[in-house]
Amino acid sequence: FPTRRSSDLELTANSSGAHMLAFFFATQLTPTAYATAQPVWHRPGGLVAAPFSVQLSGSASRGEIPPYSLAQRDIAGAELSLAWRPAAPVQLALRWGSFGARWPDGTQMIGPGDLHLSTQARLVKSVGRAPDLWLAWDLKLPNAAQPLGTDEADTQISLWARKSAESWTAEFGAGLWIAGHPHQLAAQDDALVMRGRASRATGPGFLLLSGDLRLRSARNPTSAQAGLGWEQAVADRVNIGASVDLGLSPAAPDQSLRLWVALVPGPSGT
Repeated sequence: FPTRRSSDLELTANSSGAHMLAFFFATQLTPTAYATAQPVWHRPGGLVAAPFSVQLSGSASRGEIPPYSLAQRDIAGAELSLAWRPAAPVQLALRWGSFGARWPDGTQMIGPGDLHLSTQARLVKSVGRAPDLWLAWDLKLPNAAQPLGTDEADTQISLWARKSAESWTAEFGAGLWIAGHPHQLAAQDDALVMRGRASRATGPGFLLLSGDLRLRSARNPTSAQAGLGWEQAVADRVNIGASVDLGLSPAAPDQSLRLWVALVPGPSGT
């Protein structure tokens, strides 16, 4: 039988070790690459690409007319958002924060906001150029004291069409907004809502676009706004972002500014 020199054995061992090391890094980086392949952009109704992510955001808006109100308010606050995808076709999310509001007559109020819960499930997986179809359900619980909240549980159910490629994603959703009146138990309001989300990889980060429309209903006016944002990674599993929204109707905030930091835990949960 042929004999191997010690140098050959060392070379083989080193080669095997290098292969094992490459395999180890590949297995560790694959979930991270999947998680950071798209921006971690927690928006109502949006889908987050990461298996699990946490986002802390601060926001300020001017000139908003909330549902069932005639008076404008300025509002600022901080929110914590969690999104979890236990499997590719399912997403669970929650959002909660604390806010301070100021009205034109000088009234001010600070307190916790409403808790928002949402679930999404993919109904149809895309074939060819067709988009994925998702069913989404959102619930606003009556946690916030009036007038920061309406003291009513509101819900939305919507159908989303989603398409993605290597450098971009696009989402469009349409559904029904069902909101309770804060003072009249039988005065429920229903309105058609439409939302659009898009992101595109550009340079070191992602360009973000958004649009939200709630059509005029029996008890609330039309609310429409459009937004432009940017998000990029600044460290391993850490993204930062900012967006500016402009109101397109009197009920929507005249201007809104939002800043956020998003965390994507690694495979070990750290």
